Amino acid sequence: MPNEICILCGKETNVDINTHIDHRYGYVEGAGQCCKECYNKTSNIEEDYVTNTMRNRTTLLTISAEDILGTPNDMQLGAKVRQQYWDTYGKPEKVPNQWVCGLCGKDTSNVDYDYLFGVDHIECHLKEEMKNDPSWNVN
Repeated sequence: MPNEICILCGKETNVDINTHIDHRYGYVEGAGQCCKECYNKTSNIEEDYVTNTMRNRTTLLTISAEDILGTPNDMQLGAKVRQQYWDTYGKPEKVPNQWVCGLCGKDTSNVDYDYLFGVDHIECHLKEEMKNDPSWNVN
């Protein structure tokens, strides 16, 4: 049978997927299975990456089917979900812009999806590919 995957590091654990949660080491109720290493790290740490990751992975939001079906596109739905999180848990002091091209560093939040590769400009990816591939020699 397959084994569980650690919710923190993504590695396969030695816990069979069919093992009842009462008989597991490293199971976090409401979050899932941790490998032995990740679970042991969380027991001795005050406030670090692992603790924050555990908190973020166990914090759940409920989105109504009405909100999902009544929202015209995924970008607006994502904004609605993020706003619900902020309304519930408070908005952080500084929210990083998620819509920044990783190649040129410019804002891509108002660029049509047809011109994006993830959150990057397609144009930037093409320029990078042309620069790194000699078969694109366009002089």
